[in-house]
Amino acid sequence: MCFSSTASFGASGVLLLIGVASIIKTDQSKLLPFAVIPLIFAVQQFTEGFLWLSLEGRLPGYEKLLTYSYLFFAQILWPVWIPLAFLWLENNNTRRIFLKILAGAGILVSLYLAYGLLSFNVGSEIVNHHIKYRLDYPQRLQGFGNLFYGLATIVPAFVSSIKGMKIFGLLVILAYLVAFLSFRNALISIWCYYAAVISISIWFLLPVSNPNEVKEINLKNN
Repeated sequence: MCFSSTASFGASGVLLLIGVASIIKTDQSKLLPFAVIPLIFAVQQFTEGFLWLSLEGRLPGYEKLLTYSYLFFAQILWPVWIPLAFLWLENNNTRRIFLKILAGAGILVSLYLAYGLLSFNVGSEIVNHHIKYRLDYPQRLQGFGNLFYGLATIVPAFVSSIKGMKIFGLLVILAYLVAFLSFRNALISIWCYYAAVISISIWFLLPVSNPNEVKEINLKNN
């Protein structure tokens, strides 16, 4: 599969529409952090689209800025946003405790990765039609970082009591496995792209707001 600026911009356009549609679909405040996920992915993919142009020499001089901007989403924002979004819409008290723990793990790994971005060499390059992000972080902490990142971004879907979220989580795991086995050198870029595409399903997971019904959220608990 060949990726390019066209693929990133195309995904961004679709995700923008899905994100807006998801927000319009419901006006319940508890749903908004989850509903805007496709919209955030749209901005992230839009950023990588411009990074493609910069690395190809069509928009020279912006490689560093665009690399850091993309990695802000991938490594700092998502480990915090995902568990907090699930926590915000969860009603079950026991599950909320687990989601708070996962959110804590996300905050820790986000702080660590932010430190890595600010303290070590970071770069990007096009390798075999994919963008490879070079991260010169300490290897001794890489295992813990990967573990906490997975806990924060994948496990919340399995903790959630909302119908359909486990399937959502399985799709994210499948996307990771495909990206890891087939595009290991470009794992950050490819997995985020796959996860962005999967986030389209969020529109289908959201309940429809009905002004004639009680506004208190009742999210199809299993």
